[in-house]
Amino acid sequence: MDVSYWNRVRARRLSRRHALVGAGGLGAAAFLAACGGGKKEEARATTAPGTQAGAAPAAAQPQGKPGGTLRINLKSAEPTTGFDPHATFSFRTHIALSFTHDRVMEFKVGPDAGEADYTPVPGLAEKVETPDKTTFVITLRKGVKFHNKPPVNGRELTSADIKYTIERMIAKKFTYRDLFEGLVDKIETPDAATVRFTLAQPHADFLTNLANHYSWIVAREVDDQFGDMKKVEAVIGTGPFMLESYQPSVRAVWVKNPNFWIKGLPYLDRVEAVFVADEASNEAMVRQGQVEISTAILNPALDAMKASAPNLKWWHYISAGGPVFYYRNDKRPTDDVRVRRAIALGFDRQSWLKSFELGRGAIDNGPPILAAFKEWKLPTEQLGEGAQWYKYDVAAAKRLLAEAGYPNGFKAVMDAPNAASYGQRTVDEEELTKDFMSKIGIDLTINQKEYGNWLATGHAGIYDEFAYGPMTPYVSIDEWVYGMHHSKGGANKAHLKDPKLDELLEKQRAEYDLNARKQIVNEIQKYVANIVPYVWPPVGQTNVPYQPYVKGFRPKAGYNIGLVLRGTWIEK
Repeated sequence: MDVSYWNRVRARRLSRRHALVGAGGLGAAAFLAACGGGKKEEARATTAPGTQAGAAPAAAQPQGKPGGTLRINLKSAEPTTGFDPHATFSFRTHIALSFTHDRVMEFKVGPDAGEADYTPVPGLAEKVETPDKTTFVITLRKGVKFHNKPPVNGRELTSADIKYTIERMIAKKFTYRDLFEGLVDKIETPDAATVRFTLAQPHADFLTNLANHYSWIVAREVDDQFGDMKKVEAVIGTGPFMLESYQPSVRAVWVKNPNFWIKGLPYLDRVEAVFVADEASNEAMVRQGQVEISTAILNPALDAMKASAPNLKWWHYISAGGPVFYYRNDKRPTDDVRVRRAIALGFDRQSWLKSFELGRGAIDNGPPILAAFKEWKLPTEQLGEGAQWYKYDVAAAKRLLAEAGYPNGFKAVMDAPNAASYGQRTVDEEELTKDFMSKIGIDLTINQKEYGNWLATGHAGIYDEFAYGPMTPYVSIDEWVYGMHHSKGGANKAHLKDPKLDELLEKQRAEYDLNARKQIVNEIQKYVANIVPYVWPPVGQTNVPYQPYVKGFRPKAGYNIGLVLRGTWIEK
């Protein structure tokens, strides 16, 4: 590791932090003043034929205290990308929609629900029946209503809304439309409460796709009235909160949906969100009680935060996401497996985890199953022949490059997001990746892009040589293995085409027996580890602070904060 590089990074961070210690509270107060705030206060399943879900609401919560306003810092998750669920896959849009919209299936939330437990449970569905491997019959809950806003005006949800949503997702060419496109052969609505899906082939994670944080259900009338769903007035769903207002660069406000389908929820009358991405300001807001919750405190600041604000409560977990370093598997020089293996050998995971996370986190986040999926991930030492490529060895990396015809290394461009996209931390990661590669002879030039451009290019797999950035937190095993590695996978950023791997990937998604499927996925993990289509840096522990008077709260990895807050209350 380049000590001088890290000295420069730390000096910049300390300088910035000192500059903001005094101003952070003031800047935060200005944001919170706009919110009327600022007062200081002290294992996942595989589908099998049969009846899959009971009628009990998925989010039954301890009895909470109704009323109150909760203030939250969503950091960089400001919905600058608009509110149309099928116009962008950005976390900025879909976190906002988690307050206002629901899914046919969802994930269990609450104090007893694991942060990365993505076992699908009933959402808008009351019951799911699978008479065979390609038929899913959904019975919808009775009495579920859209928000009482024009043009929908509180009408009841019907099966036609489910059909319209999925057809709209495909017609709009949404990035992750392969959740349904090519999988669903037919959608039938025999009556207002029943949806029958006929799949083109068996798919073990189909119910998880219905619970995916991109599968928000929408109403046709909204399109008819507004032409699309990008504007504030078009944010109409069946969810626990209604969007009252959004002031760019200032705040968003959601208010309680009085007609929400789970009786007694949500407890909160109001949620006020600010979007303060600067880490020092974020820490000051939490420490001074200007927000009830922040979505994250970085690991280098964790000990100081706990010492300076001992009354705070915390959740710590490994997120179902993280950064990824990728390159074109179909173009020179990274079409040569020796080059890809050299890149993996040149990545110093131990230094990465120690420097960015102070050792808190998971050093092996992939390949290709992430650390959060404990029941599925093989430990590195069990990856067979591929395990050798995940040890830091500069000399071995240089030998492989020489064998591949690059004794003096090579130059390349790495596309990546700029600091405004995800924060300075991501830029620091890009710089350290460049530094690692320089030690084995690969000279990377970082080509930083603004957020919209990054989403449309590098994040979407459109780049020339190398790319680096945060990954979407996929919620199913199939998305991580098939989606990112199949030659037809919607998230195949590496441009990988491997017929043997394709066969394994198709086999696992069609296998409904859990143990049999795990054996296939284990074989996939070993195969992928040996061909190195991506390099997965370590993932840090996520630290979520909240005030002690906030009850019923436990975060859920992915775009689920609104779902979580429907069962959260304030007790003071």
